[in-house]
Amino acid sequence: MKRLIALSILIFTPFFFTKITYASSMETIQIEEETTARFHLHNGQEVKYITFSKGETYSAVLEDSSWLIEAGNAKVQIGEQRARRLNEKIQPAKNKNKVQILTHETVPVYASHHGKGKPIAILGQNTRISSNGVKGNYYEIVIGGKLGYVPISKMEIDSGIPILIYHHFVKDIKNSYFRNNVSVVDIDHFEQQMTFLNDENFTTVSLKDVDLWMQKKQALPAKVVALTFDDANLSLEKMVYPILQGKNMYGTTFVIGNRVKDETPEFNSEAEKVQFSGFNELHNVMERIEIEHHTYALHVYDQALKRSQLQLTSNRGLHYDLQQANEVFQRIDPNIQAQYYSYPFGKFNKNHEATLIENNISLAFLNRGGKTEMTSPRLYVPRIPIQNSMPLEHFKTLIQN
Repeated sequence: MKRLIALSILIFTPFFFTKITYASSMETIQIEEETTARFHLHNGQEVKYITFSKGETYSAVLEDSSWLIEAGNAKVQIGEQRARRLNEKIQPAKNKNKVQILTHETVPVYASHHGKGKPIAILGQNTRISSNGVKGNYYEIVIGGKLGYVPISKMEIDSGIPILIYHHFVKDIKNSYFRNNVSVVDIDHFEQQMTFLNDENFTTVSLKDVDLWMQKKQALPAKVVALTFDDANLSLEKMVYPILQGKNMYGTTFVIGNRVKDETPEFNSEAEKVQFSGFNELHNVMERIEIEHHTYALHVYDQALKRSQLQLTSNRGLHYDLQQANEVFQRIDPNIQAQYYSYPFGKFNKNHEATLIENNISLAFLNRGGKTEMTSPRLYVPRIPIQNSMPLEHFKTLIQN
């Protein structure tokens, strides 16, 4: 019965989160002066989202000396002094989430689909927002309970979020033992890729941000990318982490629990064998790299059966494996609450769905499939593998909308 309930939750989850709800009561406010509203991502990064025009009225909730206003799926914030209460009610329009659209420059929001008069708001550049669909030459959006309209000519349809998958890193891949391994990346190539993202103002979002976006509970900037690193190799701390730290970027590593040791050998970038991070190394990267599941002991592939150990294990075995991994995570840091899962070798068993849900896995990830969309299956989320010696121009095409 528990598994039946869990599967029901999985199937119907998208419908539970269609509308943002508030614990406090909704009020009508009038904007006192032109004000830019913003929200914060999971890692604390601030997103400037929309500018409200002076004199416009919206539905809002007062919380901690700030007004919270729904703008598409975002819950944006302005200071309490920036607006005043009105003794009237707005009958809130419905956010239907028919299509996700992007801005690359600031875009005016009008009160009608004829686009006449002064804009009621301005969408910021690099904004991703949900739309009710097309009306005339405009996309209809919902802001503060009211309908607004943005020109189609200034918007772009959202093609999804690139979630990148990396594994091991070496110096000078062409002369490396791993030169023929497509999953091993030259650290200089990785740095070039991160420099491109940084120069183009991409935001590295956490998997929690992606999760909330898929649930229609949070918006994201237009230019976003999620960085994931499978296996938690030692090159992650020694080579990758300094680059992320220098560029103010964030990522997630999927850890193989039984390969985390108290002591690790001295890092050798020219070693002919992959070295794995230990407890100290994983704890050291947590400021920028979150720790998630890649099984405890099921990261084994049976060449004869052409199946992974995960695929062959029972639901009981998977449950036990996840519990063992959680014990490892608690040794890395007691604040870790892992809820995302990467299938070893990208191989899965659909009979495991209920067990994953029962163990608080919110999203599970493949190692292929392209960009992630809001409607992507929550236990089969696609990613984009970044491979050995990938030209930077090819990388750019994978990232851009």
